[in-house]
Amino acid sequence: MVALCAGAALCALLFQGKAGATEFQVELSYLVDPDRRLELADVQQQPGTAWRLAGGTNLSLGYTDAAVWFRIRVKPYANSPRDGVLEIGYPVLGELRVHRIDPTVSAAEQAEPMVLGALLPFERRPMIHRNFVLPFTAVEGVRQEWLVRVVTPTSMQFPLAVHDRQRFERSEQGMSTAHGIYIGVVLAMLAYNLYLWVVSRESAYFWYVAWMLTIAGLVLTMAGVSYQWLWPESPDWNLASMPFLLSAAAFSGVLFFSGLVRLPEHWPMGWQLARALVGLQLFAILVALIAPYKIAIMVGIACAVLSMLSTVLIALWMSLRQSAAATSFLKTFAVFVVGGVVLTATKLGWLPASPWLNHTPQVSTALAMLLFSIMLAARVESERRLREQAQREVVAKQAQWNAELERKVEERTDELQRLNQALSKLSRTDALTGLFNRRYLEECMDAELARSQQQHLMMAVYMLDIDHFKRLNDSHGHAAGDECLRAVAQRLLACTRVGEDVLVRWGGEEFCLLALVWDVAAASSLGERLRACVSAEPVGYGDTQIDITVSLGIAVGAPRSRQDVLDIQLHADESLYAAKATGRNRWVMAPVASGLSGL
Repeated sequence: MVALCAGAALCALLFQGKAGATEFQVELSYLVDPDRRLELADVQQQPGTAWRLAGGTNLSLGYTDAAVWFRIRVKPYANSPRDGVLEIGYPVLGELRVHRIDPTVSAAEQAEPMVLGALLPFERRPMIHRNFVLPFTAVEGVRQEWLVRVVTPTSMQFPLAVHDRQRFERSEQGMSTAHGIYIGVVLAMLAYNLYLWVVSRESAYFWYVAWMLTIAGLVLTMAGVSYQWLWPESPDWNLASMPFLLSAAAFSGVLFFSGLVRLPEHWPMGWQLARALVGLQLFAILVALIAPYKIAIMVGIACAVLSMLSTVLIALWMSLRQSAAATSFLKTFAVFVVGGVVLTATKLGWLPASPWLNHTPQVSTALAMLLFSIMLAARVESERRLREQAQREVVAKQAQWNAELERKVEERTDELQRLNQALSKLSRTDALTGLFNRRYLEECMDAELARSQQQHLMMAVYMLDIDHFKRLNDSHGHAAGDECLRAVAQRLLACTRVGEDVLVRWGGEEFCLLALVWDVAAASSLGERLRACVSAEPVGYGDTQIDITVSLGIAVGAPRSRQDVLDIQLHADESLYAAKATGRNRWVMAPVASGLSGL
């Protein structure tokens, strides 16, 4: 349920779109310079017929060695905002030379371009953003013009958008949240399947974790997030990482499929073909590390497509031979196929670039990861049932043995039950803080909903986050950070009612509290107690005293269904962001959601 809700939230945020260019009249045209010889003066002397209208603000020309000049003309409508931004939403363009055409300045000043691109250090950009964003000041009734020369080894895509700067900055908060949710989904699935691998030592889970990591890395790199946060000083690696991650994803994907369907055992000939595909991907990985980008990406795409098609054919053959695992793989892999086909068609210029298509990799990979994780979880459950069936058969045979043997079997059965109970408790408990984890909150949510309705109480959800926790870790070390997490957990626990309130560690430095209250005032009072309790005194670590504060988001409602509880939690999470944005060490109460104000 958590996975599906996260996937739905991710889709909604990614497709919410940014503010359109409703305040500005935008004209985009382009001029192809095959020999890369044209300078600014030459371009300005070209007749109007030499320019081709883009037919919109999203243009894709595929792979080309030519230089392409883009002419951007922007004219504000009446009462348009003064501060605007141009956004070129394809972060892997190699080099852009931006000339602001302003008749009030000299030709020499216009000829001095602003140079930026994926081949240059990230800090060269005028605005710190994963895409190329250029601020400008609009003058009512005056048309402004830019000439942008682009040379790139990547696909020549030029998705342009013109925004009101304030609205653009607000919309970026939603996009950051979407990327955070995407990363959170990946990390949650990674941790779960890594745990399964550690427990079972089955290679399929290990290769699935590797597959998820490389796919998520590729998606975030294409979106410009990796360059912004992971390697802003390494433009060469920024380009090389895309074919490398593509080939590494195909490599681990083939091995994951082989382990999932137990290919060496069930079809040795198919395993030989899979081994050949693995060798092909190792070759593509080597090419990605030593060859120019255009060669590396073409080789990477070709090898990945070949591996994908071959894997599908192997899965089809095994599905026809009544392999349930292969059938499940085909159904889920279809999501990947759709995303991969759309992505490839966009890169090669077969489909026009658009905000919807640009988000296809994030949505398709996130949904596919969720579905594959659900499939693996079902496989674990199926194997568990088989093990239990085997255990029942053993018990039936043991009934024929003597009394001594029956006694030993009972002792071992009791021991197994104790271990299962301990494991069940461990799976619901956070090892660092000793609090319950988010899985426990999901399990007891229905009971708390029923209790709220029976006692005619409102439900309050508190999302709490330790302020500046990353800076704390960087300054004092992760051991000090762990001590602060334990201290905050105990202080929060001291403010709760034993047996009534549900306090869990939500993840990282974030906690969640679910409590039943009489009214909004009681919820506010509890929120202040929680905040004050945490910040009352510093946390001691060795000879160091560390000041700790938390920010809280609070939402209150009278839920009628489980979905209502999730909506309240979402409002609390949004209020937490508001508390962070307004100074931290405070709580922010969300307005009571429509339809949840009364029982």
